[in-house]
Amino acid sequence: MGGDHLTHDSEATVNRDRQFLHDVLDSIPSMIFWKDLNSVYLGCNETWAGMAGLSHPTEVVGKTDFDLPWTPAEVEAYRASDRQAIASGTPISDVFESTIQAWNRTVWLATTKSPIRNDRGEIVGVLGITTDITHSRTLEARMKLLRSTTLDLEAAPDFAAAVAVAVRRLCQAIGWEYGEAWLPDANDTSLTALASAWYAPDERLDAFSTPSQSVQIPIGTGLPGQAYVIRRAVWVEDITADPDALFLRAQAALAAGFRACFSVPILVSDRPIAVLCFFHAELHPRDKALLEFVNTLCAQLGSILQRKYADAALREAERQYRSIFEHANEGIYRVSRVGNIEIANPKMVEILGYSSAEELLASIADIGSQYYVDADTDRLWDELAVEGTIRRREAQVYKRDGTIAWIAENLRPIQDAEGQVIAYEGRVEDITSRKDDQAMFEAMLYQDTLTELPNRTIFNTWLTSEIGRAARLKEQVGLLFLDLDRFKTINDSLGHIVGDELLMDMAQRLRQCVGKDDKLARWGGDEFTILVPEVTDIAQIEQLAARAIEAFARPFEYANQELHITCSIGAAIFPLHGQTPQALLKNADTALFQAKEQGRNMYQIYTSAMNAQASERLMLENKLRQAIARDELELHYQPQLDVKSDRVSGVEALVRWEHPELGRLSPGVFIPIAEETGLIVPIGEWVLRTACQQVQAWHEQGMPLLRVAVNLSARQFQQSDLVQTVADVLAETQLAPEYLELEITESIAMLDIDLTIRVLKEMREMGVQISIDDFGTGYSSISYLRQFPFDTLKIDQSFIRDVTDNDSAAAIAEAVITLGQGLDLCVLAEGVETREQLEFLRSRDCDVIQGYWFSRPLPPPNLLEFWADKYGLDPIGDAAPALH
Repeated sequence: MGGDHLTHDSEATVNRDRQFLHDVLDSIPSMIFWKDLNSVYLGCNETWAGMAGLSHPTEVVGKTDFDLPWTPAEVEAYRASDRQAIASGTPISDVFESTIQAWNRTVWLATTKSPIRNDRGEIVGVLGITTDITHSRTLEARMKLLRSTTLDLEAAPDFAAAVAVAVRRLCQAIGWEYGEAWLPDANDTSLTALASAWYAPDERLDAFSTPSQSVQIPIGTGLPGQAYVIRRAVWVEDITADPDALFLRAQAALAAGFRACFSVPILVSDRPIAVLCFFHAELHPRDKALLEFVNTLCAQLGSILQRKYADAALREAERQYRSIFEHANEGIYRVSRVGNIEIANPKMVEILGYSSAEELLASIADIGSQYYVDADTDRLWDELAVEGTIRRREAQVYKRDGTIAWIAENLRPIQDAEGQVIAYEGRVEDITSRKDDQAMFEAMLYQDTLTELPNRTIFNTWLTSEIGRAARLKEQVGLLFLDLDRFKTINDSLGHIVGDELLMDMAQRLRQCVGKDDKLARWGGDEFTILVPEVTDIAQIEQLAARAIEAFARPFEYANQELHITCSIGAAIFPLHGQTPQALLKNADTALFQAKEQGRNMYQIYTSAMNAQASERLMLENKLRQAIARDELELHYQPQLDVKSDRVSGVEALVRWEHPELGRLSPGVFIPIAEETGLIVPIGEWVLRTACQQVQAWHEQGMPLLRVAVNLSARQFQQSDLVQTVADVLAETQLAPEYLELEITESIAMLDIDLTIRVLKEMREMGVQISIDDFGTGYSSISYLRQFPFDTLKIDQSFIRDVTDNDSAAAIAEAVITLGQGLDLCVLAEGVETREQLEFLRSRDCDVIQGYWFSRPLPPPNLLEFWADKYGLDPIGDAAPALH
């Protein structure tokens, strides 16, 4: 179904819409899953599947939490929250600490579970949206450590004591077993251990620490010496495989049980004053987040040490500390015991929509009534005061403009020296978009977001139920498939905004056509379905179809422009034309295809004869699958003429199919089938290999060194092994890469910009030439064209056909030539059929032409004859001069 495609296979449409739903779910950053009332999984998005260690979301279907890599305690907690959400009928939020095997780490997960209701309001399952809050939890813990460590560093009586505090606290915070500190000597030539700043909680480490304290390490060598010179961290993830010999005490470290180590300098005014080293008993890859934390504390230590001797250092430390507060990616605020917000950072101001922190503080005098939508917050503060712990929850809050936002916040009480609660601190994340995602997902289950009609999911439920009812009561059910004619043309020419407006207008018109008991839905794309219960005769269906077609007769108006749109309809009736939902859908789709074939803007009722055409196409598909093995495909080569030298510079390989029974079949007949079925991939590889073999054979026979151009289809280009396939073919045929040119259309190039650039660059590095075909017929932009590593720009023949008698066509062709030359590309014009077209292109400095004026595509023997006739040379004799 859909538009004017060659097939209207309902399975393909289901797959397309299913893919659309998966694409939407996978674009949502949250981890999403849904279960039935028995906690059996019905589905998930890719992010959640990856977390659960699954290779694809479909693998979760039918599983329970017992089948997944959770611990028994985690399973019980998850299922308990399922039951709570189902029993309460309201969203339930909770936080779990879990060890995720697929991620190989322990994380904190915030999960909201909401009951899923059917169209009758009954709870039928649970929808879960999970967010990884480990970063927030870790940041909170490390911020707390920074605050307490800062106080201890301030209280340290001297430099050595402060460094010892830093070493001990860092080891405890990052979980590394061993730490040490090294100081430069007076001449700045070597480093010596600071004996009072060693952290070795295990006595077995004395065998490593004691001799190390008497070692002097020259500046620039060893682990601490390297960090001292380069003024940044040095990491050795495996001491046994240290290629640069960064760590001089490797044997002693291994004997002590260490495998990984790193060092980081303490800087004061960008000058190193000490180096800290840390050791771990396991292999440990470089950890960026850990280094950022250690660097932050070392920077704090350096600032504090400097502040002990200069007031300037004090101001810098305050700036750094303030920067953490001001640049945090979460909102931070403090509220007094009586409910006044006392301080708020810029992120908090941004979340609530105020212009400044001063405006926010002046506007919210009572957090209970002016900030929270739920005014009953006194109990929450009292509980926090008693518990003295962190509380995470989700809540709705008022923004400055009166709108409501969803937040997730961590709340904790702040205590004085006597342990009395004097204030509360909140850390806030705006989760409005996540809540919107949840609402959107629930709406997508049953409603089309554009037209607000019921969607395919609920329509399939209706159809199954109605057929079951009709079977019991011996009644008939009608099904109409409606498809807009040439809708793709409007989308492509006027844009999707106009297309969406059109779909909404057509949905409204269809609402006015159907009866009160009929069920109208948007099936997907430009397709609509109508379910008609209690059909008494075919005339009832015909009248409805006629009303729908008539509804489209009135022009659609957009921006003072009239658009005339028609529709085609296919109809089938249960049980005459199918006794299952699948059969009825298939046969209605077949009737729709027949209406398209008959000229559109009409309806067709299904008949068994309509299957003949579908069978013929299936027959052609089966024969195409055997064409390569039976050697029925052949290549013809169309010469390309260098305009300046009047010599052939290359050929384009074009596939032909000579069937022993059906005769020669046009590429326009079998290539679309090959594209749709995926057969284009093996056919394309055969074309590539055959063309390379033929050109190499010509070269060996003494033909001039021609370049062969081979077209790549969209499916070929998206194959992950395409580059390797080209390399293998070139190696197999021994054709030099510079004599192969691969052509892609601009529409292929724009499907995935990053993929296109990467693949084309790999081809170019191999030495293969690249051209963009059918230029001007797609939708690429000049900015993207500049990024693609093309060698040749081919002007589509539709622009060449009228260059001699149409000023607009001539202007377009001339502009494209100028564009190609400006980008330093060879410009090739396709479809040149007259001398006048050639002279026009020659006068505009077009580089190469191709078309019937010069030569039709020729089989290999005829191409040799053409060459000999054109240039009077024996192509099998002495080699002719090489052509550029």
